[in-house]
Amino acid sequence: MKYNRGNKSLFWCQILVLFVLLFTSCSREEQPVHYSSLVMGTFCDLTFITAPGTNPDNIANAVFNRIRYLESLWSFYRPGSEISRLNREGRIKSSPATRALLKNAREISRISDGAFDITVAPLMSAWKEAEKAGEPPDLKPLLSLVGYQKLKIEEDGTVYFLKKGMAIDLGGIGKGAAVDEAVYLLKSYGVKSGIVNLGGNLYAFGAGPHQGKWKVGIQNPRGEGVIGAVLIKDRGVSTSGNYQRYFEIGKRQYSHILNPKTGSLEGNYPEGVTVIAPTALLADGLSTALTVLGSEKGITLAEETPGVEALIIMSGPVFYTTKGFPTINSPHPDPLRGCPAPPLRGEG
Repeated sequence: MKYNRGNKSLFWCQILVLFVLLFTSCSREEQPVHYSSLVMGTFCDLTFITAPGTNPDNIANAVFNRIRYLESLWSFYRPGSEISRLNREGRIKSSPATRALLKNAREISRISDGAFDITVAPLMSAWKEAEKAGEPPDLKPLLSLVGYQKLKIEEDGTVYFLKKGMAIDLGGIGKGAAVDEAVYLLKSYGVKSGIVNLGGNLYAFGAGPHQGKWKVGIQNPRGEGVIGAVLIKDRGVSTSGNYQRYFEIGKRQYSHILNPKTGSLEGNYPEGVTVIAPTALLADGLSTALTVLGSEKGITLAEETPGVEALIIMSGPVFYTTKGFPTINSPHPDPLRGCPAPPLRGEG
């Protein structure tokens, strides 16, 4: 196991889409412990207050090992993972953890009318190859391979595709699910308060240091820093946007978040989407779905989903929020004042 207690990456990590503003003051009896480790291709940061008589090193060790186990099941790139085997063979007997995740992913696909869909993997692979070739891909032959309805999940754990050539990628939901697993494990050790941040997908639980809540910064979609912060408690948070990842072909940049029905993301799409939800898994999946849906349909879906709040930033910038989205405490009246222009956006 490799971890660093008190690692500064807990506070700043360039690849995170969110960061957490942690404890400003705590009593000596309630000093939090901080751990950071590289898992799932990014940093996982843990902050929690240990229960009396427990060993925080052992707790952190157990959490990181659990996430590594989930990565061994869900990785798109590891040949021996359940997801890789399913993509190769078209049918597997899955573990309970994988079966539960796939059922949750399919439900998010259902409520978003396919705006989120883990079967988009063939399209993503085509874009990656196109980036290497330097030409946009021909997606029409691949569209028939996409569709969450063609992924079948049996109660005994059997998972299979209805069409040969289908594949899934859990990159848009796996980290959120891993965060929820980590929180569950922390609570099982008696931890009453803490926060788990895995590559910008996070969950904060218990009493935080800011009016009993946790202060979470929202990434500025136009550059470095944040546009402000919100206070949350017992909620997951996830942000999606095109400011960190994109496909680049020639001199054009294409969104890495694809519309599963077309293979691209065209039109006036959001610069950034932040979702607050009862679970990190739901926040993770819906942040992608709302990016595809855009401001009007995205806010409608968020309003209709119990316990969900959302912020959608369109070009301008123009802010759209659900009625219950927390107040954004901004460092200045115009939260995007002085920010650099957004990067070039092409179709897709």
